[in-house]
Amino acid sequence: MLCPDCQTKNPDGSKFCLNCSKRIGLYCIGCKANLPAEALFCNECGRTVSPVEPSLVTKIPIDEKLALLARGQPINLGDILADFESALIGIVMELTGGNKSRSAILLGISRPTLIQKLRRHQDRDQD
Repeated sequence: MLCPDCQTKNPDGSKFCLNCSKRIGLYCIGCKANLPAEALFCNECGRTVSPVEPSLVTKIPIDEKLALLARGQPINLGDILADFESALIGIVMELTGGNKSRSAILLGISRPTLIQKLRRHQDRDQD
């Protein structure tokens, strides 16, 4: 089993890399079964898999926008959705090691659509 970060070969069934200590496997968000790092879906219940480290979700910048709304200040829904989409795509790209095909599958969009969204968000971030 290869570590997706450092490419070290680890014994089958390893949960952490022997070299860099990064988590190797995934788990099912439905039945919590441990799965190999390359799994897209659970072989127990068929649901989408997720990394065991859910801390990536904290990268979604929504709290500050909700705080503005709670104070009665107007917000721009288009900006919030664009921020959320950009953060979500970034998280999925990180989870897949930058693999656009696998990221597109996990996001439920085509690879060309993902590439288009990546370009649009990159242009938006540069402004």
